[in-house]
Amino acid sequence: MQTEAFIQLIEKHPKKLLRFRDHQEDLVHPSYHVSEVKTAVFETVDCGAMTHRWTETILQLWLSGDPDSERAMEAGKVAKILDKVSRQIRVNPDAELRVEYGNDAFPPVVFHIGKVDVQDQEIVVFLRPPVLQCKLEERGGSCTGPEESTKKEKGGSCCSGTGCC
Repeated sequence: MQTEAFIQLIEKHPKKLLRFRDHQEDLVHPSYHVSEVKTAVFETVDCGAMTHRWTETILQLWLSGDPDSERAMEAGKVAKILDKVSRQIRVNPDAELRVEYGNDAFPPVVFHIGKVDVQDQEIVVFLRPPVLQCKLEERGGSCTGPEESTKKEKGGSCCSGTGCC
């Protein structure tokens, strides 16, 4: 989900509670708060020697020490936080929005947003773990299999001529 689309959604429903459901289908405890908003620029080179550049906006959720808190943040409050942040640092509206969260059961992970469900009293954001991918294979190329990884090709490459190393 793009940052701008998320902001527009929560601004449209400012009084609804903003809830997050982690990758194990558990609701994030309502004592969370947005402890940091990050913008990140990634510049990478994949195994096919192609460069990539993208930006992300990352909401970091932190569980407070108040286990009795039974009320999640309202969407409008999160929208105000994002507005304040965007006046202090550049937030790319087209950047993918990620959510960084961890608890006693798993370490902090920068999740993707799987889907968002607007309900009567709340907005539920479903978090999806990131997956590793081979961009060369996505473009129709192929990297070497494990059995070929020790073979040396012309020019000293460990690849089978695919150009992925």
